[in-house]
Amino acid sequence: MPAITEKEAKGSVARLYRDIRLTLGVPVVNLIWRHLATIPGALEWCWASLKPVYESNAVVNEASFVRYRVFPNCDEKFPSFCLRAVGLSGTDVNSIQFVLNSYHRSNALNLVALSSLLAKLKDSGQLNNRGKLCDPAVDYDLIISGSPVVGHMPPLIPVQEMSPDVLELVQSINRIGKRDTILPSMYRHLANWPSFLALVYLVLLDLEKNGTLDRNINLSLDLARTSGNRISNIIPDDIPTMTDETLERSKVAMERFINGPIGKMTAIVPLIINYMDTS
Repeated sequence: MPAITEKEAKGSVARLYRDIRLTLGVPVVNLIWRHLATIPGALEWCWASLKPVYESNAVVNEASFVRYRVFPNCDEKFPSFCLRAVGLSGTDVNSIQFVLNSYHRSNALNLVALSSLLAKLKDSGQLNNRGKLCDPAVDYDLIISGSPVVGHMPPLIPVQEMSPDVLELVQSINRIGKRDTILPSMYRHLANWPSFLALVYLVLLDLEKNGTLDRNINLSLDLARTSGNRISNIIPDDIPTMTDETLERSKVAMERFINGPIGKMTAIVPLIINYMDTS
């Protein structure tokens, strides 16, 4: 997947990356934005269109609701002794949790916001539920993740620098849940701890076999589409238009990421977080 890395970004792209990190409250620019930066004019247009959505209470509420609905309700954990037995120190576990928290925050925000832009482009504003936020029975103050994730992400390991076994592990774990044509950046971050990824692989494999994983992925996508339709009216109408080619390539990219790694990882990350024993 072509992308401009954060280290490679210069000029206006670097400034937009910084704004994206600050607005989303995360220490990393997600792959969808790094890919859009390779399409002339796409990053500028998409970010100008969506920044008001990210800054609105509506998208925060909707994204929080998505996270709330897809978070697993079970007591399964990786016992601390298992994490220690595979060579993970307390510092390692804290770093892993930091990576998971960053993606847990940004995935739902990106999924809902990008879904709203697609809804706007497809002119689905005639839906009866447009403008009505989530479930009025939910107390959003209890589920909103308002605090930014502050800190430094571990290195994003290039696939060509992974050992054959680690590369096979990363590719195999990405095939779980299908939708594997794009490799999520989170697995490359977590490749700094292959023993942890091996544990996650076994857990996700079991969740795929019993149908839990697919149900959660479909739920995250369904919730995001509904949320996107509801809040698409927040997107400004006066953003300068792109060329037809750039617009089409942007739509294709957003659809691929929504139905691929973003929708998939919105469901997978909370499953992994659930297994972390913080006691």
